[in-house]
Amino acid sequence: MAKLTEKNILDYRIGGDTLNDFALKYMAEIPRIYQFLNNIRTHDSVGTEQIEPEPYQIKVEDDKFYVRNKTNDAWLYLFDAAKNGGMRSDSFGKQSAGNISSRPQVGNTSGDVYWDTDNGRVYMWQSDAWHLILSLHIDDLIGHDDVLTKSDLSVPETGALATAPNKLVPLNANGVLPVNVSGNAGQLAGVNVQINKLQDGQVLTFRTASNVWRNEDKGVVGAGKALAIKDGDTLLAEFSGDEAVEFDTGRTAHENDENAHAKAFAKHNTSADAHANIFEKVQSIAAAHMYNFYYRSGQFHTDAATRTALVSPTYILVNVGGNGYESKAAITLDISKDAAWDTAAQEWQASHAYAVGDVVYPTSGHTTYYYRCITAGTSSTLTPSFPTTLGSTYNDGNVVWECQLDYTQAVNRKGKDYYVYACADGDALKLVVSPNSTVPTKYTADSSRKIGGFHCLCADVGTISGHALSGYVAGDILPASVWDLKFRATSENEGMVWDGSQWVDIYLDSWNGSSLVSAYGGVVADGDSTKPFHGELFVEEFAKVKKHLISRDQYVAFAKGSNEKTNIKGSADANTTGGHVDTAGRRMISNIGCEDCCGWMWQWTSDISGHPNVSTSNSDMPGGGGQTSSSEGDHWLNGYGWQNDGRSVANINIDGSTNIYGHSYGALSRAIIGGRWGDGSSCGSRSVALADLSSSRDGGFAGRGASEPRAAIL
Repeated sequence: MAKLTEKNILDYRIGGDTLNDFALKYMAEIPRIYQFLNNIRTHDSVGTEQIEPEPYQIKVEDDKFYVRNKTNDAWLYLFDAAKNGGMRSDSFGKQSAGNISSRPQVGNTSGDVYWDTDNGRVYMWQSDAWHLILSLHIDDLIGHDDVLTKSDLSVPETGALATAPNKLVPLNANGVLPVNVSGNAGQLAGVNVQINKLQDGQVLTFRTASNVWRNEDKGVVGAGKALAIKDGDTLLAEFSGDEAVEFDTGRTAHENDENAHAKAFAKHNTSADAHANIFEKVQSIAAAHMYNFYYRSGQFHTDAATRTALVSPTYILVNVGGNGYESKAAITLDISKDAAWDTAAQEWQASHAYAVGDVVYPTSGHTTYYYRCITAGTSSTLTPSFPTTLGSTYNDGNVVWECQLDYTQAVNRKGKDYYVYACADGDALKLVVSPNSTVPTKYTADSSRKIGGFHCLCADVGTISGHALSGYVAGDILPASVWDLKFRATSENEGMVWDGSQWVDIYLDSWNGSSLVSAYGGVVADGDSTKPFHGELFVEEFAKVKKHLISRDQYVAFAKGSNEKTNIKGSADANTTGGHVDTAGRRMISNIGCEDCCGWMWQWTSDISGHPNVSTSNSDMPGGGGQTSSSEGDHWLNGYGWQNDGRSVANINIDGSTNIYGHSYGALSRAIIGGRWGDGSSCGSRSVALADLSSSRDGGFAGRGASEPRAAIL
């Protein structure tokens, strides 16, 4: 029978299913079990839990006895499920046994059967005569004289040759025919073979004049087909295969001839395409032997018309797994189509052989899920009811599928990074897109190489007059996020866009437990986050990932297109990054795709200043909320000198002490930009505050990273 599997799996782990979960799953599983049992009892395959047949399975239906065929695609009818194996009740008459001499002379009309126990034969009385219906003797088989038996074979011992005449000889264990054939070997391709005094080095040659195969010297065979080495019209050497030939290229003499190079160069230039052809070959050779070779004629770019298509340069030459591959035409990868992805999903097929790694989607069309084969086999004849729980599995015939996201669907792409791989497809180069950051599905590290990537928009932009991204929707490719091996950041490129001079984080950064990241939906890192930050700590943590705080000058440029003179909808801390709108319902996004530039969080910059000589008024140099030291409250500078409590470079709530990293000679302030959630019309792309210590801890102060280009911009 078909394999029965548990559908509502219980999770006994700590923190797993609750008692309520257990009860719900139990109540859902019991009806399935009864459905299975009833289907088995009735050999049925209806209901919500179908029982799929297996090869050689039997069933009885409508008093008919069936068996499933080997290929598991049809039921074979055997006989009626009735008395005497489905035969008529009068099919058999009296049954008796004994020697042949005791067999009755006459049987009745009901089909008497007599067993000849001496000779192993069975007879049935039909049409007024006994007829042989079963025998253990080959002589009783019509045409038995034409049947091969063991006596017709000759099987020599190991290492010996067959010598018996008129016998068939099977191949031995090594696949060799152990026979010795003397004399001419008959025919080859219907042509007679004539061997005459076969000598060392001779070859078998076909001659049309005599229509025979015969042995000849190699020199005779190659006559008129010799290899000739010439310099122009001058014959330098000739090789026909009869004897060894040595040829000196005269390289030493060439090097000593001061005119040799000029002559050779002039002769080479007679071919208009010679340089181009040689250059292409040299490139291919370089790519095949240089481990990290990568060349392309231009940059990858998006297709503005579709916004979901990435277009490659017209020429690419790349080393993949130690071999060189090239593409001589632009390749369009439309990420809304299956052909662009490493999964290369196909519509599910019944009774189809699937291999591990194959990916399908339902016959009803794309949903938000793909199904990847994790156990190879042949699919069922029944249309599957695929699950819609990510990571769950489904048994289909003897194939096992795992539910995964379908990235042709925009909802699954929003706010995520994707990668472009150059893959070896036989002798050709194939470009595929993958969500995998190391190796694409269906390929290995030796058959693929990551050469680029991009980020997809996290939320619809809507219609914004004059905005570069007006009309873009979630899941579209952000044009400024496209990168490749010759156009990328010093840091990793995930969650970044190019502003014309540097790579900038799309999102305000969040803490992933080990580092700062630019990620959609991340909990923003600020003075009140689980890991609290001030300006000084942002500088240190960004440096660990090869980034730095943005400068105000850069911010003014890349924040263009953002909302101006408004703050975030609700005028409260949004907590997580990306996709926000302002109090007017307008998306908070810049022309190049930077999120939340204005009106949510103040953002620390790399711009610092000192105040060596200011008034003693508390309002001149506030230290910011959350700063705790022996002198609580605002901090200001009185005169020019060392600030012994170190409060402008350290914070007791973040660093553990204000005297841990040295003191500042004067008070260190750091510019913050953009405005926060309650600042309303003060927010904007030029909004700036200059009165906060770099060590201030504030739940409304966040950070955005930037990184320099790693490679030349070509």
